Amino acid sequence: MFTSTKTDWKLGEVAPATPVSNDALKPLKLDVIPVPLWTSNNPEKVESDGWLMQNSGSSKRGGQRFPLRGTFRIYLYHKNDSGQDKFLHVIITNPDQQPISIRWKGVMHDDKQFPFTGKVGSGPSFHVARSWLNNQCIEQSATIQPKKGYEIAKIPFGKDRLVDGRFEVTSSGETFVYTIVTSNGDLNQAINATQGEPAKGEINQPDRDKLGRCAGVCKTSGWQGTIDIEIPTGPAYLGLCLNTCSPQNQTAEYAMHLSDSAARSYGNYGQEYNLVLRLGNPSTSKPKKVRLSFAHHETKCQNLTFTYNGSILINGRLVDVFTTPKSPKQTLLESLTLDPGATTDITLRLIVPGSITLGHQLILESLPF
Repeated sequence: MFTSTKTDWKLGEVAPATPVSNDALKPLKLDVIPVPLWTSNNPEKVESDGWLMQNSGSSKRGGQRFPLRGTFRIYLYHKNDSGQDKFLHVIITNPDQQPISIRWKGVMHDDKQFPFTGKVGSGPSFHVARSWLNNQCIEQSATIQPKKGYEIAKIPFGKDRLVDGRFEVTSSGETFVYTIVTSNGDLNQAINATQGEPAKGEINQPDRDKLGRCAGVCKTSGWQGTIDIEIPTGPAYLGLCLNTCSPQNQTAEYAMHLSDSAARSYGNYGQEYNLVLRLGNPSTSKPKKVRLSFAHHETKCQNLTFTYNGSILINGRLVDVFTTPKSPKQTLLESLTLDPGATTDITLRLIVPGSITLGHQLILESLPF
């Protein structure tokens, strides 16, 4: 547990429209969520039929055999660059000699359902993440016979369309997971494709300066924990790293990944944060007033795709958040008062949406009373 004392705070006020500088940020020392996250995001742009990601072992793209059982999560994000209408399937296969049972819940959307408009709440990634926060996921179960496959999700994958999806699966036995693109949506074609060629597309290779996009199984699927924070007399502020690779590395390591893809979860799409900020007022005589904000580090780049566009569940209330380099900061809680000697919790839950960048922060401000 990380305890933030008065010495962690900076005296003075934060400008209304600016984030805290990187060198003033403090780490969020949380525990990992020890549930694997199977990720399909490389190639992001897809040009043909075939499989996009699989964990059964592939000589074609350098993957190793890595079966999953128990509870694991699935995240996918792809664009159809083939020039033709397609279908995108999520297939789970049973490599064992005995039947296995699976239960799953989740949701998958495209940008025909939820177009990008450049505004808060637009695009499929926003709505996939929000469905999880709202507990609006479809839940189902099935039995998979030995050496057979089962389709847990399928969506029309129109040309130039984006698809985002997130699922949680619990399996009684070992499984392999595949994302498959087909031309006609036929289940048999999709299952046959699990043993076929990978789809063509724009594969981002990892190198020294670029981590590349992700195709693999993360060891973990997020961060969780409680942070005790002592509130000083204001004005003062405290900046905490959130979903960063610098100055604090909050990316997840892959237990298995295709060798042409990143070894860490740069971008953190589909990762989850569950944290409690436990605020305490040590004064025996004076109340304290606190404000909480969310901000993005990047302010100089004018590329407006450097955004955060998602929802955060704060004390059970959904708040839609939208930041850009031109507008990098948004207030989440305007004012919260702590009586002398009191302690109160701010609970925060978010699913990192796709199509955003790393580099965010939470800002606590102790305001003059």
